Amino acid sequence: MQKEVLIQELQKLSDEEKLHAIVVTEHYPNLTSLKDTLANAQIELSALQEQYLDKHPLILEGKSRVQESKDKLAAEIQGIMNGLQTEYEVAKVREETLFKVLEQAKDELKDLDDKELDYIRLEREVETNKQMYMLLQQNLKEQDVVESLPITSVEIIEKAVPALEGAFAKPNKPLNIALSILTGLIIGLGLAFFIEYLDISVKTINDVEQYLQLPILGVIPQKVELLTKEGPFSANYEAYRILRTNIDFARQKKKIKTIMITSGGVGEGKTTTLVNLAITAAQAGDRVLIVESDLRRPSVYRMLEINPPERGIIDVMSNNLSYSDVIRTTEVDNLSYLPCGKGHVDLNTFFEIKNVQSMIEELKENFDLIFFDSPPIMGISDSSIMASEVDAVLLVLGYRKFPKEVAYRAVKAIENAEGNLIGAILNEVNLKREDFFYYRHNYRYYQSRGYEESSAERKNEPPDSTGGSVEQKIKSTV
Repeated sequence: MQKEVLIQELQKLSDEEKLHAIVVTEHYPNLTSLKDTLANAQIELSALQEQYLDKHPLILEGKSRVQESKDKLAAEIQGIMNGLQTEYEVAKVREETLFKVLEQAKDELKDLDDKELDYIRLEREVETNKQMYMLLQQNLKEQDVVESLPITSVEIIEKAVPALEGAFAKPNKPLNIALSILTGLIIGLGLAFFIEYLDISVKTINDVEQYLQLPILGVIPQKVELLTKEGPFSANYEAYRILRTNIDFARQKKKIKTIMITSGGVGEGKTTTLVNLAITAAQAGDRVLIVESDLRRPSVYRMLEINPPERGIIDVMSNNLSYSDVIRTTEVDNLSYLPCGKGHVDLNTFFEIKNVQSMIEELKENFDLIFFDSPPIMGISDSSIMASEVDAVLLVLGYRKFPKEVAYRAVKAIENAEGNLIGAILNEVNLKREDFFYYRHNYRYYQSRGYEESSAERKNEPPDSTGGSVEQKIKSTV
């Protein structure tokens, strides 16, 4: 490698530079002598040039000697370069030979490692076979000792009896099934009580009366549809009659004509409760109006199963229409509907207190009872403004819908708006639970239709002990 680098560097230099480089790197006596001869010839030529002209014979002879010395020196340098090249080629061949020997040695070393691993494996197998041989030899000796011992007599302790067909000692299936059922019941009950303990939602009347300090005005069952579809003798209809009656008691104490129905969160059933409550009030003889005051997400028209009205409250405020122009009648007698309309309005200016007050005062003149369907009270200012202006507020609480804290914050929001919160409605209640057994029993018991049900029941009564029914006895007496 060193020779190769030296040759490459010398090839880049001129003849004069090569001369100095070779003299410095290596010692060549002949090259030194030629260099001295050239120097002497150049000195003599310089001395002659000071005395004679360029074409003088002595000058020409001196230049000839200088040129001759340079040619010899160049030939010597070329010879040295050729020698170095030869040494490089020899060294390169030697290097390649040594590299091949090294690779062969590596291969032999690798084969030696593999053989060493085979040797270790075979040595381990030999050791294992030795141990197995010693163990077998020991067992053979023990067997020989046992065979040499005298045979002892065998004594029957108990005779073996064959098992009855279909009878098994293990597994005991009836016992396993009973234990599995008992274990499943215990785990299921424990899990149910644990889940019930973790549930912090509103789920009982006590939660409302003790935690929120509010009276319950009504308990509405699950899966309630529009009351006009269920008929006046359904259990759901009776639940809303009770709610209407409790509200009538509150109206007797205070003069209440406008009621806002709201909730703490979305999806607690306030719109369904409002529409069905308005239907029962209208059927009781009151002139009832439903106001779609939830301008952000109106939904009363869906409950009433009508198309979205084109005009409503927004048109009254923006186009100077009267409420009589936009109020619509419904299929239920004494029940009217005031939609919100499809126009665009700035809610910041629309729900100003003076606008709400003027609307309420104008609507009171023509109706006995007005229900306002408002957005959830939490996080929306529309409901707070409306709560401060209506005569009463009803809070709808979804059964197991939201944590108690949400209901508590809703109550506080109504109180902060100085609204008259007269009570709460527990909606979407599962009446099959033991907490509401009384409601379920009474709702279903009073589904009868007077004499029709009573007559049907008497037809199924057994005859009297004297040979006739009670009805026959009455006729005979008359």
